[in-house]
Amino acid sequence: MQLSTSWSRARVTLALTIATAAVWLVLSMLPDLGRGLGIANLNDAAILWGGFVPAQVSGLLNSVGSAPVWLTPLTAAFLHANLIHLAFNLLILVFCGRPTEAVLGPGAFAILYLVRAYGAAAVHYL
Repeated sequence: MQLSTSWSRARVTLALTIATAAVWLVLSMLPDLGRGLGIANLNDAAILWGGFVPAQVSGLLNSVGSAPVWLTPLTAAFLHANLIHLAFNLLILVFCGRPTEAVLGPGAFAILYLVRAYGAAAVHYL
């Protein structure tokens, strides 16, 4: 069986790729809005806001002004430390996502992406 190489059968993969790249691009190109907080750049501030921090789940760290703990596995999936981190993650998403979405379909692939984000956070917590 030959899998389709058309992007028309991988719209969720394409949307996730564009959204993830756009988040990083916006955060890395905006002026330094975190200067008053002692944060080097906006990307660092976003990672502090939306990154998954196991200590928050355990109640050992109470971060004021961060995303709700239940949402951070999803927000963390769109945050990347630098261009190399982003590039490798998007490379894997494109090469693995297109054929996987072609087999599963867009709805099941989107659910798989959500399950993967929360599963990765659970493993990180452990």
